[in-house]
Amino acid sequence: MPFLRSLEDLKVLINLLHLQDHLMDEGHLQTFSTDNSEPINVWPASGDLQVKGHPEASHNLEARLGRAIAGQGN
Repeated sequence: MPFLRSLEDLKVLINLLHLQDHLMDEGHLQTFSTDNSEPINVWPASGDLQVKGHPEASHNLEARLGRAIAGQGN
């Protein structure tokens, strides 16, 4: 999913979804490790965001993030 905002904006969204986060800087890739074990990978240069992990859980988290990005809350 596209994410053309800052990493700070993403951190705010993750916190609004009541998820703990731990940012790991891997150079070109930033990974947010959430408390539900579904990592969120962000490539700031391209604006690409991917949720990894168990298919059902990652799909749910991606949908929640999509709604939060769109400003629709949880």
